[in-house]
Amino acid sequence: MVQDTNEFDYSEIDSLVNFTGTHPLLMKKRIESINWDIAIDPHRKKFTPKTWFLYWFEKLFGIRIGAYKNYKLI
Repeated sequence: MVQDTNEFDYSEIDSLVNFTGTHPLLMKKRIESINWDIAIDPHRKKFTPKTWFLYWFEKLFGIRIGAYKNYKLI
């Protein structure tokens, strides 16, 4: 049986970043009405050595190794 809950289990996520952008006005009321108290440190990462290398390579050079893109920027 699936438990009905309003909480999400963030323990399996390897990396998070705080959102600093703006949401559409349509979502404003809904976002303000939800309790967003999440005790997670976004600076803490759970990576394998391979994932650490790929993460830092992308941060340094702006290139994601092995990423598939089915489009071209023009």
